[in-house]
Amino acid sequence: MKSREVDGSILFPQLVDTACQRLATLGWRDKEMPPAQRQTVALLLEKLLHVLDDPFAGAVDHDLYRALFESAPDGCLLTHADGVIKEANSAAVELFNLSPDALVGCSILSFVAETEREALRERLGEDIRDWDTVFAFEDGTGFDASITVSPHQNGQGEYLWWVIHDNVERKWAIEALERSETRFRAMAENVQDIVYRIRLEPELHFEYISPAVTAITGYTPDEQYADFTLVHPDDLEDLFRSAGAPSDQSQVLRWVCKDGRVIWTEQHNVALYDAAGILVGVEGIARDITPRRQIEDTLALCEQKYHAVLDMMPDAVLLGTADGYVLEANRAACQIFGYTRQELRHLSLYDLISEQVMAGALDAARTNRPSACLQATAKRRDGTVFAATIELWPIAAADQHQALVYVQDMTTTSVTGVSLDVSANDQFRMLANFVTDCTGEMRTPLSAVYMLVDALDKLSGLDRDSLRRLARIKQQASYISKLLDDMLLLIQLDVGMSLSRLPINLNHIVRNVWTNFSALAQRKQLQFTCDLDENIPMVEGDERLLHRAVTNVVRNAMSFTSARGTVALRTYLTETNIVIEIRDNGMGITPKDLPYVFDRFFRADKARTTRGGGLGLSIASKVITDHQGKIEVQSSPGEGSTFRVLYPLRYSPPDFSP
Repeated sequence: MKSREVDGSILFPQLVDTACQRLATLGWRDKEMPPAQRQTVALLLEKLLHVLDDPFAGAVDHDLYRALFESAPDGCLLTHADGVIKEANSAAVELFNLSPDALVGCSILSFVAETEREALRERLGEDIRDWDTVFAFEDGTGFDASITVSPHQNGQGEYLWWVIHDNVERKWAIEALERSETRFRAMAENVQDIVYRIRLEPELHFEYISPAVTAITGYTPDEQYADFTLVHPDDLEDLFRSAGAPSDQSQVLRWVCKDGRVIWTEQHNVALYDAAGILVGVEGIARDITPRRQIEDTLALCEQKYHAVLDMMPDAVLLGTADGYVLEANRAACQIFGYTRQELRHLSLYDLISEQVMAGALDAARTNRPSACLQATAKRRDGTVFAATIELWPIAAADQHQALVYVQDMTTTSVTGVSLDVSANDQFRMLANFVTDCTGEMRTPLSAVYMLVDALDKLSGLDRDSLRRLARIKQQASYISKLLDDMLLLIQLDVGMSLSRLPINLNHIVRNVWTNFSALAQRKQLQFTCDLDENIPMVEGDERLLHRAVTNVVRNAMSFTSARGTVALRTYLTETNIVIEIRDNGMGITPKDLPYVFDRFFRADKARTTRGGGLGLSIASKVITDHQGKIEVQSSPGEGSTFRVLYPLRYSPPDFSP
């Protein structure tokens, strides 16, 4: 062994390194310790070794030595070259559970476990850095430790400086980390989403990826470890960017499956930092959102078709809020008013159409009443004013009143009465064809939505939130499908569809409707009765349409009657009519809303929380009037409503032939 001479100018670099490492446990990294602090550590150790070289150097130096020696958090020993203990600090006394007097004079080798003792004996006199060993006592106890030994020499001989660090806490930390890792892997390997950990050094790579990756992509975890580029090539740059600067926002990336399919995943990442606050990796979860993405793409296609159909219309169409702000416009509106589509979205309807007429039409929209065909003046971008007719239809939106405004430029229409009649009839036919084509076009994407929802319904393991979203999508799709059916039927009735003239039994229709709604009434805990006059004669009419009309009125009564309420159906005869009465004790209708209940798309304010498109009673009224009957309603708020269908005993179907 080559000992180091202490002459006041030569330091022990190894002891300085050891001291700096111990200080690192208090928050400093050795490589980042400022030079000034490192020099301070060196000077303190120089003082300490100076005292060791000359124990009688003076009271001040001796006190400094004792203070440093005793304040060390690890066990510190000063031994002779053969390992016999000369001095021990308080931490060492506590570790060995002996008094200072009992400890001094003992060989440190006697405390080392027999399996470790000989190896340590052979290394006495060498520089030892962070060597793990086991200390064992006669009573069977002991502890694991990491030791650092540094030899030095002074005028009195050779000595060994020992630093003993108890590894129990470190072992506990390692065991806790292993338990945490075990829990992490157990969780990761039992969820359907892909759980992963990405390390940034020495290069970007998967450190862990859960087995769910096989079910989703077809690749095993080992294959993913070997090839990080299984993420879609177009999304690799986004992945690298997010790994280098993770955020709380989710990220959508495409993955390429083993069979060549491309799937969409939504990824949520958490940054991993080391003790110095340096980003070292990312942990995250990737969920397969391909079915959701397909639905979104289908809905986007529906929206494209919706815009395409709007742009095919010859008249200007504007979608606005009840306050008059323009939300959307078709191509004809841009041409008629002279604005771009984007410019129109920043305007108000009052900027385009005379304020007095527009204000009245929007007031009607706020109460869900369509406006009549109104004469108005409109203004183009260049300031020119032109005569126009407008028609406004309210739309039942989830969060606000909206209105669809049709604007026809009258300056392009012939002024003769005959020409106007023909033009109006032609335009009505065009509108009928448009609605028919529109409903047909929208059924294709709706069918795709239904198929996707059914496929998702059959998946196992969906969480509660996903099931709720699926139910919501199915409900909305069903609502749109019914609305399309109602619109198509209304337009067919408007253009004069041929009605059947066959013998029918109105009691039979009412009884069927009562049977169809009995299960719903039971679920809502309603008292649902049916009282039929058996003396009602057979009449002629279209049974399918009349069944639809009665169904719509009964559905309306069921919708606005609370649990444990009453809905009663009955039939009876008058001198000229068969009467079908539907009575409920639901929320009722206010006097201001009562005149408009049969208007198309009308929905009272209190009805906004109840699902419906606002066409059911309009269809019922149209069907009954086409059969030369009429439908009446009596209602009081909070007391309920009574609808009466008056069907003539003598009925001659109208002739709609040209």
